[in-house]
Amino acid sequence: MAARPSGTVTFLFTDIEGSTLLWEADQKKMRSALEQHDRLVRDAVESRGGYVFSTAGDAFSVAFQTATSAIDAALSSQLALQRAEWGDLGRLKVRMTLHTGTAQERDGNYFGPTLNRTARILSVAGGDEVLVSSATQTQVDGDLPAGVVLIDIGEFRLKDLGRSDRVFYLQHPDLIETTFDPDEARRIRGYKVIEKIGEGGFGVVYRARQEGVEREVAIKAIRPEYANDPRFIRRFDGEAQLVARLEHPFIVPLYDYWREPNGAYLVMRWLRGGNLQSALRRGPWSLAASTRLFRQIGDALAVAHRSGVIHRDLKPANILLDDEGNAYLSDFGIARDLAAAVQLEALDDSIDWPAYASPEQLTDQADSKRSDIYSLGLVLYEMLTGRYPFGQSRPSELLGLQVEARVPETDDLAPGVAAIIERATARDPADRYSDVETLLDDLERRPDRQSRQSRPWLLRLRGTPTRASRLSSRPTPAISSEETY
Repeated sequence: MAARPSGTVTFLFTDIEGSTLLWEADQKKMRSALEQHDRLVRDAVESRGGYVFSTAGDAFSVAFQTATSAIDAALSSQLALQRAEWGDLGRLKVRMTLHTGTAQERDGNYFGPTLNRTARILSVAGGDEVLVSSATQTQVDGDLPAGVVLIDIGEFRLKDLGRSDRVFYLQHPDLIETTFDPDEARRIRGYKVIEKIGEGGFGVVYRARQEGVEREVAIKAIRPEYANDPRFIRRFDGEAQLVARLEHPFIVPLYDYWREPNGAYLVMRWLRGGNLQSALRRGPWSLAASTRLFRQIGDALAVAHRSGVIHRDLKPANILLDDEGNAYLSDFGIARDLAAAVQLEALDDSIDWPAYASPEQLTDQADSKRSDIYSLGLVLYEMLTGRYPFGQSRPSELLGLQVEARVPETDDLAPGVAAIIERATARDPADRYSDVETLLDDLERRPDRQSRQSRPWLLRLRGTPTRASRLSSRPTPAISSEETY
């Protein structure tokens, strides 16, 4: 057995992806597979000077005196595991991570921040992956085993650790190369994907079931090219925590969130009524129905603003409906503002254009709650007219219209409502409503409201199915469960 490393030590942590499910599927086969796994890992690490100081279940914790030997051992272990025969159980997918730091010891055991950081990096790895910390990468720079390349996959802010860490993915021609696979990631995290319900250049949306509690959820899987961007990394955890703390009956709760090398993930409540974007395909809504929905969304947005949270991506697709026609605000722009910035640099007509963004968001100026108010005004315009105010222009043309043009006048809007929309969508943020509450109050007290209330036939939903009587003016929820980016 190798001598116990001390001083500056490189730690290798490993475990098997989805091992609990494998044990539950067939304990006898899993026990046999685990014996082979342990033998392959131990032989690879000990033959390269590794000191195995802990094994628990399917996990190995190994210490090396040099980072180069640790890299070599991790590579050899993965190659042996990937080439082995595993029978009916299927190939075991093992994840590994390496981190270098000062080894603290007490009563013959390692402990302290270096081990904690190694474990946290392992938590973001996927099966078949070897992740390497920046500290280890620095140690082996220029002294890697033949064929090994360390791919920089970005900076990660790891849970319960104050300092973020740049992480590298170990690539070798003979290793199985992992790809962006949100379905696989969901199995690791305890969610079983039921169906894909939306996809765009920014990411994928799934309906899934949380195992154990059997709760249906919606999962947003953000693609790694955005999730690993340093601008995204700096903001993700902090903003996700803010949104997760928001409490309002008409805000879709954020149940969970995390980042991995394969992407970033947001888990939210699943609503069966579809979204406002789908519902508007049936035509415009009546003023009464629009006002009811607008009040629900406006109240939710006001709570967010008072908590210091700006939505940044307010649009019909992010207003969800339940089976009773109630509206819920979802998809706070935790990441979308970053994607929009990246896309604006390209200005490609094929991109998923931020069509409801305010002029200041599109010109890289500071956004604020008045940016959300601008987007809210565009949503109200579309609800009442059935049309997006700037038409079907290409993204390169929309940029000029959104930044320079005013929302077009139309006879479809009552004068009082038109004035509210005009103020909400003023090009200069200083000319807009200062807060959502004032906008909602103006909508309730508009001059034309009394005359319209005296003519109930005007309350019928235009283009939207209603009940046989006029006892309810709420919109019928959309049948589609579509959700897009």
